[in-house]
Amino acid sequence: MVPEIGGLTLRLFEAIIDEVGRREDSSVESLLLGWRGAAVLLEDGRFGLARVTLSEEMARPSPRDPTEELLRATARELTRLLVSPYPAEFALASAASEALLPPPEGLPAEILRSLIRGDRASVVGYDPDLVLLFRSWRWELAIFDDIRRAPDVYPSWTENHLLQGAPWVFLSSDALRDRRILSLAPHFRQSQGTVLVGPGLPWVPRLYRELAISHLLSPVVVGDPRSVLPFLAAGGSLWESPDLEWQLCPVTEPF
Repeated sequence: MVPEIGGLTLRLFEAIIDEVGRREDSSVESLLLGWRGAAVLLEDGRFGLARVTLSEEMARPSPRDPTEELLRATARELTRLLVSPYPAEFALASAASEALLPPPEGLPAEILRSLIRGDRASVVGYDPDLVLLFRSWRWELAIFDDIRRAPDVYPSWTENHLLQGAPWVFLSSDALRDRRILSLAPHFRQSQGTVLVGPGLPWVPRLYRELAISHLLSPVVVGDPRSVLPFLAAGGSLWESPDLEWQLCPVTEPF
């Protein structure tokens, strides 16, 4: 079981690394760290993506230059950076994890419009493209973020109070990286559904269920993965790439 809040932050990622590590390793053909998305293409053709956090934290200097080490790393070696405090390294580790253990095929993301009744949702961590999509659907939102300011954006310290009884909760990948997912898990059990938003989400449904995550929302590649790389390298959004389709995958039941 994933322990209750205090006991383990690192062991959550150690469990993910252990699950991913059971898959066959591979050398890396291409490694991409774009302004808004990261990608890892393995020599055996497997492919993974991850969201890159847009914040000042991205520019935080590392005490070392990891470039040569990253370029030499195999897929499994990259996944060990899930415990890195640096968002760029975490993004590459997430992409490698997804390449080794990809989620199964899901349903079109548009199904959310019929699944969520009342058009109300809470969003933990500000994902600009996700928020824009929900606003286009005219959903009533409660967004928790400490950087942006808007009438429906609340500081993160209000999460424990305002998430009580929230019907649907969407978690950006930042909530996984900064471990907020652990402290908020008790609220998810009271919700109708909790959606972890990718990409960069390896398929570890047992761990997700123990955290009361009901669905993953993540893109899949349509066609050749190499077609995605130039778009991301030019700073394109994962939501806008013509070679990606977003899908909703339930983890509460066998799929």
